[in-house]
Amino acid sequence: MFAPILTSGAHTEAGDPHDAGPHVVIVPYLAELKNGQSIREWTELYESIVHPTDQANSWRQSRTELRLNHAPAVREEGISPLTTYQFTNVAHKNIVWSVWTNIPSNDSLAPVYDRMIRSFRFGRKAPINLNEAYGSNFTPIDLEQAAEINVRLQQAAPLGSGNDEQPAFGPGTMSLNTTWQAPVKKSSNGGNQFTATCGSRAHDDVGTYASLAVGIITPINKPVFNAKYGNVTFAGWDPWGYGNLIRIQAQGGKEAYYAHLNAIYSSIRVGLLLSTGNGIGLTGNSGTSTPHLHFHVQWGTSPEDLTGMYGFTPTNYPLESYESRFGGTAVNCAKVGF
Repeated sequence: MFAPILTSGAHTEAGDPHDAGPHVVIVPYLAELKNGQSIREWTELYESIVHPTDQANSWRQSRTELRLNHAPAVREEGISPLTTYQFTNVAHKNIVWSVWTNIPSNDSLAPVYDRMIRSFRFGRKAPINLNEAYGSNFTPIDLEQAAEINVRLQQAAPLGSGNDEQPAFGPGTMSLNTTWQAPVKKSSNGGNQFTATCGSRAHDDVGTYASLAVGIITPINKPVFNAKYGNVTFAGWDPWGYGNLIRIQAQGGKEAYYAHLNAIYSSIRVGLLLSTGNGIGLTGNSGTSTPHLHFHVQWGTSPEDLTGMYGFTPTNYPLESYESRFGGTAVNCAKVGF
């Protein structure tokens, strides 16, 4: 559930797809709380899997454990590369629910979120596990297994030179080649490439992480495709602002991020080997976002230049200076689609 919070003074920056205004999202995680596992232990394990290489790029306060109408919960506040955030994870039997917001605790709207948290409760017919919620064919994420798979993939793909790159923008940055393929198709846009923006304030960590990311402006529910043969390293809700996120690691260690999805296909699981062009989900506006597909490739914590990827046509990419790259308003920088 997405709940925008509007006031007479509320506004967003025109042109930046990450400026969705203050809002609250209530969503179940796709990994279950195991019997005997505390909500704090579960939250720590989950976050270690969502962003195993990016922990240094965020700041958070200590987690606080509490009970909400007899349900065990843990609350966290922090700042990620994308946004300021708060979330409260609430357990109902084996399902963990996230009540997430981009409203900081010192904001004038913070009492709205606090009241929502205090009033949060489960009805008698609320599902107690993910199979009740999604059906008997649904397979929840096994967090311990996902952690082991990620470790194996990292060990099998040490950072180093690969055969799918060429020297590009900035020191230590490489660009992709045509073995990579755009994550959207022109057929979803009347035969035309989609417009992509750059320069969002959410990507202003220059030279690291997602600073060479693009926001591909699409309506909700357009198909998203895997850009490079590789293994799924994460698929689920991201508490740092990406919303529904899929990460896929290609051979050699480069990892593609597909964020703000409206849906993740039920077949997408950690460890799954995908071919280039396989469908993985649908575009959306989950997390801190208006409708668009966030796409970037990183190698460890270093950004990868998308120039050279099949179906990627730069028009003003990468933006050359800090001022023009991160002036607070995103600008059109490429056309995307094959």
